[in-house]
Amino acid sequence: MGDGGSGTRIGAGLGRAVQAAPPDGPGADPARWPARRHQAPLGRWDFISPEDPREADRLDAGAVLESEWKCWVPPPSWDNPEYRDQRAPFTLEWPGLAAPQDTPLTPAEQQQALDVTLPQIRQANRATPHARIGLVTAARPADVLAVIGWGALYPGRESLPPLTAVLRSWEDRFGARLIDVGYADLRPFVERPPRTLHAAERIAAEQVLLADDCIDGARDIATIAARLVSAPIWTFWWDCTRKPTRPH
Repeated sequence: MGDGGSGTRIGAGLGRAVQAAPPDGPGADPARWPARRHQAPLGRWDFISPEDPREADRLDAGAVLESEWKCWVPPPSWDNPEYRDQRAPFTLEWPGLAAPQDTPLTPAEQQQALDVTLPQIRQANRATPHARIGLVTAARPADVLAVIGWGALYPGRESLPPLTAVLRSWEDRFGARLIDVGYADLRPFVERPPRTLHAAERIAAEQVLLADDCIDGARDIATIAARLVSAPIWTFWWDCTRKPTRPH
């Protein structure tokens, strides 16, 4: 996770140390830690301010995303063909959460995703060739960002629990678990991706609200949806230079 100097301590969350895992140490089973095959080096990554992921317990992912949708779509009086194209095939009304998916990746698809797709995405996003393995004391993968105090949302004065609530929901509905965390970008590994364009459109309506850029920088639902069908890796990027657009 991230870049930095030598040493094994790479951060702190809720008063607990966050340790990098030795490539051949406990928990380095290749099935659980695909990055082991790259013999990832240890390093240090400084974080900003940990938050308690339990704050997400009281948040509903659907309500969080509906609120973001209302901020994203224009007022009816401002609506025009450009806005309609951006949100097609949906109207100004929030379409609701996408249905859970139940068709898992095949073993061959999983192998392709970890050996080929993820490295290609990292290279395209100019990430370091070899990821560092980070072990974080968290109840589930979606809680990791809050525990470590991931800083991509801070320039916009946004807190992490709403993002945590959405990531938890994606874990439950799609088996989407964080596998790659950068300075301002995230990549979940998706065990049950959408297999049809219709299903992908509903998921794209959620993703377009989450970050400044989604897959390949797409910012309209139709483009995101087309690239989500059977996609085992999702990618998101936040602009860390942006200023707050609304009070928090």
